[in-house]
Amino acid sequence: MSTPVEAKTVEQCANEAKTRAAPDADDTSKKLVREPYEAKKPEGVTAGVHRNALMFAAITPRNVGQLRVLNYVCFPIDYSDSFYTNMLRPECLALSFYACDSGDVPVGAITCRPEKADRVYLMTLSVLQAYRRMGIGAALLQELLDRLSKSHKQVKEVVLHVHTPNEGAVAFYQRVGF
Repeated sequence: MSTPVEAKTVEQCANEAKTRAAPDADDTSKKLVREPYEAKKPEGVTAGVHRNALMFAAITPRNVGQLRVLNYVCFPIDYSDSFYTNMLRPECLALSFYACDSGDVPVGAITCRPEKADRVYLMTLSVLQAYRRMGIGAALLQELLDRLSKSHKQVKEVVLHVHTPNEGAVAFYQRVGF
């Protein structure tokens, strides 16, 4: 006999996630071995990241709700409906995508928009807390740069904003050359 499971909204789940101890804080997490991903690109080329295959997947109108959940859980601000509506414009979708684990579950995402013919604004780069410090953020950024060099050769710069009290994000972007 199975135990009934209480239905919860996405907002309830996100609020519960905020009150849970960080995954690294418990004894089980301390015992986990974090291995680099093997990020698989369409051509079969690999780049560094965890023991599962990291795949990049398109953000679409049908799965944009997953992006909303990722952003809600990962960022201290709540992005408006207009952010997601604008994100679905073709020029943004071409520069935005998920990082998925081997089970095709989005564990991170990058969203961008062209600002000028030669400039792209990196709006968000998110990675779920349990998947941080495994190279997924760097893999998302590298995939973006690879896509820009192949199909947006006119782009000469990528710009972004970082909330300065977020020392981890500032250190990450400095480490990758921003």
